[in-house]
Amino acid sequence: MNSIYRRFSLQGRLALITGGAGLLGLKHAEAISSAGGIPIIVDIPKTEPKKVAIQLSKKWKVPVYGYDL
Repeated sequence: MNSIYRRFSLQGRLALITGGAGLLGLKHAEAISSAGGIPIIVDIPKTEPKKVAIQLSKKWKVPVYGYDL
């Protein structure tokens, strides 16, 4: 693995993202997922955070959790 990727790796780290199913929250979740982190998306039910979590998990091959308030 390239040293720059090791330096910024989030492998196995959890990140709680409030508003995670919205535009900016989704971008944050993608960045965390791409670095090997595990995003926990929390948002209001109408934004479907559980559905967003499933999509991100499939795309980045990392666990992603979605919860609605």
